[in-house]
Amino acid sequence: MQAAAALLVEACDPVDDVRGSAEYRLMLVPRLLARALGTAAAA
Repeated sequence: MQAAAALLVEACDPVDDVRGSAEYRLMLVPRLLARALGTAAAA
């Protein structure tokens, strides 16, 4: 999962706006991936 998260972070080009910086949004990618995989596994 860490390798997949790293690939996603490299592929992302998030916007930087008043709701969140691009750096913050990149930090969310691994967490969102973990949440999505957890939800999929529970289904």
